[in-house]
Amino acid sequence: MVALLIAAILTQADASVATTSTPDAQPVGLVPLASANLLRTATVTRNVGAPNVSRMADGTAPVDGDAWDTAWTAVFAANGVIEWDLGALKHVEVLRIQADNNDFYHVATSVDGQTWTRVWTGRPVGVPGMQTRTSEPLEVTAR
Repeated sequence: MVALLIAAILTQADASVATTSTPDAQPVGLVPLASANLLRTATVTRNVGAPNVSRMADGTAPVDGDAWDTAWTAVFAANGVIEWDLGALKHVEVLRIQADNNDFYHVATSVDGQTWTRVWTGRPVGVPGMQTRTSEPLEVTAR
């Protein structure tokens, strides 16, 4: 099983992420995710092994280090795939995820939904629990 909470395809590198400190409490210290998060308005077009996919782009995230299996996360199979349609071609400058610390998270983009190119891999980190990873600057067009 893989836990992934939030995926953000961003048009600017400094978008903020909302956080909460406990899985059963109301969100604490919420900061609106910048309007640059392209997934907030995207449509899920493919979902394989990922229940609760809406949690992945809702702008609410646990604090880094929190458990991977909480009410704020979407736990999906190791071979799980989520595909979003951004609705139009968009310029992507950076990718950000918050996910369980010990897995790889591959992100591919497409302009036509047929041909895909891997543009970034979120790699494991040495700190336990949910951890945020941000890509290097990108110059990608995606739909």
